[in-house]
Amino acid sequence: MEFTSIGFFGKPHGVKGHISFYPSGDALDFCTYPLEIQLQFKNQPSNHIRILSAKKASKFWILKVSGIENPESAKALTRAEALCDSLLLANIPLKKGEILVKDLVGLEAYDIQKKQRLGYSISEVKDHPVHSILVFRSPEKEEVLVPFISQFVGNWDLVQRTIEVLHWEDWFAV
Repeated sequence: MEFTSIGFFGKPHGVKGHISFYPSGDALDFCTYPLEIQLQFKNQPSNHIRILSAKKASKFWILKVSGIENPESAKALTRAEALCDSLLLANIPLKKGEILVKDLVGLEAYDIQKKQRLGYSISEVKDHPVHSILVFRSPEKEEVLVPFISQFVGNWDLVQRTIEVLHWEDWFAV
C-alpha cells in the first residue's frame, strides 16, 4: 500500500479532545468519515488512527480522532504527519491544469531557454506556510531548494517527466 501525506497535526483545540490540523492540499474536502490514516512522527514507527469528523476552520481544520477525549491526549498528536492511502486520493476531482503534489516527485528540472534537462529531479515537496518548496536533487545528492511559485517554476509535463525552472543558475549563487 502506498501512502501520501495530507498534512500535519497542530495543537489541541478546546476541551473535548479536538485537534487542529494543517492540510497540505484539499484532500479533506473530499474524504468521507470515519477515515483511517497512518500517523507518522519523525524517527518513530507509524501507527494507524481513525478520524471521526473534520470541520474546516479559517486557516486549518478541527478534527475529532477516535480515542482522543481530552486536550492532554490530543497533545500527543501534535506535529505528527498524517498519511492517507494513495488509492483514496485517486478519486479527488482535479480541475484542468491541477495535479497532486505527489505527482511532482521525480520530475526533472528543464531549462526552457537552453532547451535541456538539467540533471536535477524533484525528490521532495516541502510544505511551507506561504508556498511549497521543491527540493531538487542531483545524482551526486546535491540539493537545490526552489519556491514553487510562477516566478521560479514554469509548466510541467507528466508524460515527459519534466518541470520548467526559471533562472536556474541564480539558485547556485544563494
